[in-house]
Amino acid sequence: MNLKLHKPATAINGTIHLPGSKSISNRVLVIQALSCLPFDIQNISNSDDTKHLQQAFELIKNNSASTIDIGHAGTDMRFLTAVLSTLNKEVILTGSERMQQRPIKELVDTLTTLGATINYQNKEGYPPLLIKGKTIAGGKVKINGNVSSQYITALLLVAPYFTNGLELIIEKQIVSKPYIDMTISLMKEFGADVYWQQNTIIVKPTHYSYSNSTYYIESDWSAASYYYSFIALSPIYTKL
Repeated sequence: MNLKLHKPATAINGTIHLPGSKSISNRVLVIQALSCLPFDIQNISNSDDTKHLQQAFELIKNNSASTIDIGHAGTDMRFLTAVLSTLNKEVILTGSERMQQRPIKELVDTLTTLGATINYQNKEGYPPLLIKGKTIAGGKVKINGNVSSQYITALLLVAPYFTNGLELIIEKQIVSKPYIDMTISLMKEFGADVYWQQNTIIVKPTHYSYSNSTYYIESDWSAASYYYSFIALSPIYTKL
């Protein structure tokens, strides 16, 4: 296949609307689902991960499915594993063939240590998972910092609904620390009592709260990089 690129003959003028951040959107969706707060989420991401997560929470809300398939959405698999563990429902969480080859054992082990009931349906350490949701005691647990930060985020997001909260001790070097910072910042916006001291994150059993009717998702500024590249290559930029 041969592709040919060419610049337009005339200047293009317009306004760019950047999509909402997927990372923030997915975290706020989890917070809303756990809290059942009725606020409207504006500028939500149009990514496949976010769409799958919205659909999953709609199924959960309506009790209309015993199996939830999140396709290729790795973020959804991790977040929903934690969320479903805390709900009074029995659900099989699965995904695409590729998703069923992606490990999730460390997150499952940590949740079961805290009191969750999760069983593997096929290969140990991999989806699909049979999750029997219930009230989780929580407490003190360790996790490796060199695993996906989404494991840590999944635990933190649901921790306000553990009976005893969570004391999460992170061992080894942390990867993607900014994403954990983002999670904690959002949790605090929604009234969670959480703080990070050295290698330990403590979440008190204080449920989420929010008094506003809407929450606006910050735009994904990484998406602006493509348009900045266009400007950098344009004659307008070269004349500056």
